[in-house]
Amino acid sequence: MEIIECTNKAIILRIDTSLYSETILFKALYWLGEEISFSITKHLEGFLIVNLAHVTGSFEADDSRKLISQVSRALTDFKVRDIVNRETSDIRKMIIAKAFLDDESFFTEDNDLMRTEN
Repeated sequence: MEIIECTNKAIILRIDTSLYSETILFKALYWLGEEISFSITKHLEGFLIVNLAHVTGSFEADDSRKLISQVSRALTDFKVRDIVNRETSDIRKMIIAKAFLDDESFFTEDNDLMRTEN
């Protein structure tokens, strides 16, 4: 995340989409609260521009720093959530499949990860 502009009227950030997807960005910005409005535009290949504005019209200097910090933390939070979701996708699918099976056909020689000894 790069700060392009930070004034009392707006904060403009450039987001590298190789680090943060558009989905992650929207999830992160959604939680900024009712006092912040935002717009996202595509800029060059691989970058998004985020324009943050205060609904009352202006930011205090301290508010700007806090908001930039919030955005950074939220991007990191949702990026980590995305990584965990991708890494645990297979096991979640196996658990759901097992929950809906009535017999032991779920277990094969290739898939004894979920097998329990009784």
